[in-house]
Amino acid sequence: MKTISTALQTRAKALRNRDENEKGFTLVELLVVVAILAILAAVAIPLYMNSQDDARNASAKTALSSVVSQAAADGATSGAGLTLDGLKKAANEQGYTDPTGQPNSTSDIQVTVTTDGATAKHKNGSKTYKTDLKGAITEE
Repeated sequence: MKTISTALQTRAKALRNRDENEKGFTLVELLVVVAILAILAAVAIPLYMNSQDDARNASAKTALSSVVSQAAADGATSGAGLTLDGLKKAANEQGYTDPTGQPNSTSDIQVTVTTDGATAKHKNGSKTYKTDLKGAITEE
């Protein structure tokens, strides 16, 4: 019994001595961790920013697609097809323009009806999308 007790006491003493001599992390270990975190941040932040821009651009394209779809549906009902007046009406009804056809200043997406179709751009996006009276949406 004394042998086990002595072995445990010896081990406990060794652990205490180790803890007194090796407290915390060394400066090199901390610098390595900081360097790894900096590298991860340098890679992750641009990816995050690009995904935000992609989402803004996609919302502008979707908004234009929605306006075109509504205008085409209204035009099909009346027999006129896709028209500039139909695009103006759809953009107004969806809140992208005011009743006079000017872009709505409170909307993040600016839809503008032009002489040959319509354009859409998110106010913080990097791309502008346009459509013609055939309903095809392309990037400008």
